[in-house]
Amino acid sequence: MVIWQPEYMHGSAANGILKILEEPPVNTFFLLVTNAADRLLPTIVSRTQLIQVPLLTDEDLDRYLQQETTISESDRRSILQLADGDLNLALRLTQSEENINQDLFADWMRACFKKSYADLVRMADEFHQMDKLNQRNLLYYGISMMRESLLFLAGSTSINRTQGTELKFIQDFSKVLNVLKIEKTTRLMSDASYYLERNGSAKMIFLNLSLQLSGVLNP
Repeated sequence: MVIWQPEYMHGSAANGILKILEEPPVNTFFLLVTNAADRLLPTIVSRTQLIQVPLLTDEDLDRYLQQETTISESDRRSILQLADGDLNLALRLTQSEENINQDLFADWMRACFKKSYADLVRMADEFHQMDKLNQRNLLYYGISMMRESLLFLAGSTSINRTQGTELKFIQDFSKVLNVLKIEKTTRLMSDASYYLERNGSAKMIFLNLSLQLSGVLNP
């Protein structure tokens, strides 16, 4: 039996499976698949064997996308950066009807930093018109750019994935960033993605996010 993301189980349900995990029926195996083992009840962890499955390398993921999809090399590079070894996310990104617009994200961050509220309202309307997949992709891209900015600030250029216009943006954007700002921005974008998945109003989510980012980037 596969139990998907057991960290989200209600406490009573989690406690309810302890006995059967400890003494499962004959020839029965329970597979608990989680991205956050540290959030499981200690009593569950003590009754299981932890097997860590690493993320795919960019090379393996790129090879798979070449074999199974018809997307261009430039699109594959963008997807590899966003997916960060996550095959499921990579496949969802290949279904996107439009690629993440790097210029759009850069314009959004500039508007946030300048506190150009009229532009932020207009962009919230623009983001609202995107389908849900592309809305989430934009946030995934933003989180990815925060990671690249952190690496740039740390001087870890050997593992930085950006190049060309993206790298130039990171170099310029990093001038107004620090570790705390990156941490807050990443958390806000992650929270916004969660609210989108819960079918919140995209316009309100992005407008609220933009206003919060303005306060973080340019306090």
